[in-house]
Amino acid sequence: MNKYPRTLLAETAATSTSLVDLMRRIGAPMGSKPRRYLRNRLAHCGIDTSHFQDEPLPERPKRSYSKEVLTEAAACSTSIRDMFLHMGIPPEDGPYEHVKRRLKRFAIDTTHFVPPRAPADRGFFPEVEFTRAVAASHGLADLMRRLGLPPFNEAARAKARRSIDEYGLSTEHFTGQGHCVGVPSPKRKTAQDVLVRLPAGS
Repeated sequence: MNKYPRTLLAETAATSTSLVDLMRRIGAPMGSKPRRYLRNRLAHCGIDTSHFQDEPLPERPKRSYSKEVLTEAAACSTSIRDMFLHMGIPPEDGPYEHVKRRLKRFAIDTTHFVPPRAPADRGFFPEVEFTRAVAASHGLADLMRRLGLPPFNEAARAKARRSIDEYGLSTEHFTGQGHCVGVPSPKRKTAQDVLVRLPAGS
């Protein structure tokens, strides 16, 4: 289930003065990544934000990423995300690359970290490739073909729908079955199958 359902966003957006105000009201982390996600999701859901005013994100408090702080956090964690939680930093907008570089620079032991799961394990397609495919597709079947998958595989189509929702992508340009015009349906019956002479009196 999506953390920010359309009903919640629509009701909150109607009484919010800005995107940052909406984030504040629904308890979203005050970071650039959550803000970008919510902006895309609002657009995807067709929610009116024309009354929103520009409001910058609150200034981030200065945080220490010293060797001592990182060593302690790494020792108690199994991932960089866990480290952020240990340090009281919202993991949704944590400076992952910065922390990775400092861990390497300070030679801090992370051999006990659990390898991150691949995007497929989370139930979503990789964002960059998938976003491009959606933008170039005319519908779900066309999208499946562009991803190199069977066009009518229900598991893959369900995964595509979850990914579209997760990344807040627009499908307004999808034309349903229009892209299949001229392509024979795999379920189409031949004339011999349909035109069968029945016995007299049947």
